[in-house]
Amino acid sequence: MDLYIRIALAKGNVADAEAALEEMERYDIEKKFFHHRKSRILAEKKRWTAALIEADAALHTGKGPFEAHAQRVDLLIELQRFTEAAKELDKLKEEFGGLRKEV
Repeated sequence: MDLYIRIALAKGNVADAEAALEEMERYDIEKKFFHHRKSRILAEKKRWTAALIEADAALHTGKGPFEAHAQRVDLLIELQRFTEAAKELDKLKEEFGGLRKEV
């Protein structure tokens, strides 16, 4: 489901991504991917504040992937919360070090 949602969003097919998200919600018991993908869908719709709430939820599961952290930074930038975005980016560098540099 996660990969399907990523592909649907890459193709600009938000409706398919939303339908797959409904399925994901039933199977992603730990919500490891659900909140992050919901955040991505909301961001695609330019619903920045709602997307940030979901990004935060993804991180609060304790299982948020690197991409969820990066998504939060992107959303803070979209919301023009630049100081907070810079701080979050510094946290990313501390936590992930040289492992991930595509932010």
